[in-house]
Amino acid sequence: VLVSNVVNSILSSNALLTVKDILDHFTWGQIPSPRFMNAPFTVVIQARGTTNGLFTNFTGTVFLGSTNGIPIDPPVSASFVQGSWTGAVTVSRPATNLVMRADDGAGQSGLANPINILNPPALGFASSGNFLLIFWPVASSNFVLETSAALSPAQWVQVASPPLQIGDQYLESMQMNSSNQFYRLRFTGH
Repeated sequence: VLVSNVVNSILSSNALLTVKDILDHFTWGQIPSPRFMNAPFTVVIQARGTTNGLFTNFTGTVFLGSTNGIPIDPPVSASFVQGSWTGAVTVSRPATNLVMRADDGAGQSGLANPINILNPPALGFASSGNFLLIFWPVASSNFVLETSAALSPAQWVQVASPPLQIGDQYLESMQMNSSNQFYRLRFTGH
């Protein structure tokens, strides 16, 4: 360091200057789309320094929200561990191009990739003689129909026959017997 004035100047001896990285922003792991209303999905948020490296000193929490005001649950993350937080979030309303936001309340934030939040498809039922007709919308892709003889404990297995497509509905015909049978649609996408 050189210090000078109108009378004189002096040069300091050599010194070691250490520049410490500071928290600059947050990044989100890639979130597959679509996700479904009221169905928890996992997100990963990382604290990043000015060099974009993982900022492991951050152990605080962040506020979770969206750029269009749709609430995210939980509204605050748990504490970060070594600069990272992995948790499940839920969105309670359908949305197109929802962008979630992490904000520490002190000026550092980060945005997730846009995702669509859809209403989960509903199964419809009708009976005809000793057959149960189960139907759901064709627009709901990447779903499989599964069945279980009990709910506690449930042992879900995929229905063996592929459904028929009639118009804008998938239709599965199941022969009814005297035992209980439960059905669900399971999303097989990412």
